[in-house]
Amino acid sequence: MNYMEHEPQGNSWKTLISVSIGVFVVNVDYWSVSVALPEMAKEFDVTTIALDWVLSAYIISFCASVAVAGRLGDLFGRKKLLLLGIALFGAFSLWVGLSDSVGMIVAARIALGLGGGLIFALATAILSNACSVSELTKMLGLLTGMGALGGAIGPVLGGLVTETIGWQWIFYLNVPVTIIAYLAVKWGTVESYDTEHRGRIDYLGVLLLVVSITGLALFIAKVTEWGILSSTSIWMAAITILFFCLFVTRENKCKNPLVDLKLFEHRTFAGFILSGALSKMYLAIIIFTTMILLEKVLSYDPLKAGLFFLAISGTVSISSVFLSAVTKAIGDKSTMLLSLVLQIAGAIILLNYSDPLWILIGLAVAGPGCSWGFSTAMVGSITTLPRNLVGLASSASLTIIVMSAGIGVTIAGAVIHTFADDGDLTAGINASIVAAILAAAIAFLVAIVVIPKRTARVQAN
Repeated sequence: MNYMEHEPQGNSWKTLISVSIGVFVVNVDYWSVSVALPEMAKEFDVTTIALDWVLSAYIISFCASVAVAGRLGDLFGRKKLLLLGIALFGAFSLWVGLSDSVGMIVAARIALGLGGGLIFALATAILSNACSVSELTKMLGLLTGMGALGGAIGPVLGGLVTETIGWQWIFYLNVPVTIIAYLAVKWGTVESYDTEHRGRIDYLGVLLLVVSITGLALFIAKVTEWGILSSTSIWMAAITILFFCLFVTRENKCKNPLVDLKLFEHRTFAGFILSGALSKMYLAIIIFTTMILLEKVLSYDPLKAGLFFLAISGTVSISSVFLSAVTKAIGDKSTMLLSLVLQIAGAIILLNYSDPLWILIGLAVAGPGCSWGFSTAMVGSITTLPRNLVGLASSASLTIIVMSAGIGVTIAGAVIHTFADDGDLTAGINASIVAAILAAAIAFLVAIVVIPKRTARVQAN
């Protein structure tokens, strides 16, 4: 049974509105924090780059939550798990706001990532389960657009709140929105399960994956400090490779794998996921680098910096509305390629950041590419699996794509730190933008070589 052979469960538009609120608040939170980092660093007397773990640790726990969320939802109910994620996100937002040290903030953000991962994975799964194949692209595009609207509001809200009542209120304001999201999901969605595949959660697989991700993030962040040939670097690289190999071995042998690696034998699935992951890495690098550029090099206050981010998050939101029309006109593969060309063009423009107008233009050009790159990758991968496994499909896709975003933040921080010259961040920022260009360029090559010219939305074998 492929995706097209199963009747949708629930009203797609009602479901879209309901799950979008949770996705919205998660995006508001993430983009708000990006703008608030310099002020948080000043309060705790650390460098902004040292606080990249406020983002990275959150994304790592987010990945772990996403990885297991789909399978948990398949077994115990996707709606139940989404409601749990929303409740956790609201509760842990209070913890972040009340934190009084960097260590406590990082710990609270790790907990917050668990709730955010449940929201993202299960919102996508529930919406996909409520859509017919003909409307899936449009609905996922609109869900991306709602998330992007949160991204558009987030930087401005984060800057305004940080400048007036303090960065803590970024998290306090999450609470009433999560209450609304909880009620909307409770009343506006239907419960769904995987009725054909029952089994245990691959908790060992989750552990191996999290250790692998954390090891890689630590290696990238600290290798210049440790030295590439130091014993610490070698041991960290060896541990990361070992745990990744153990994860692959585990998933190949496990009856109910966390990520079914056999899916990567399907060219369409592999091509969209790999190119989508690198596209998401590009976005993470650009966001972090631009934030450092605006506040640390150009000395803009958080509010003014937040207004600059409207150029990218606004165009992400607007362009998402047209995704369905674009894919219908030129196809999924060409849409992915176009998105990556726009990302590369936007980053090249950003290299000319001496004029603020070029920063706005660069971000605006990259925005549609970031929107279409993510949504096209999700649609192209989800529709290769049976509908009853949509939770597992979205979890596998989101795990890989979001994991790449976390690695992207770590890469940006490490590159800026490595190439900075006696406090001058200019060379480091240029190098980080070049790293983003390389990520998008590799994604472009992957999409050309791996994704078939004509993509068929059928079950992966």
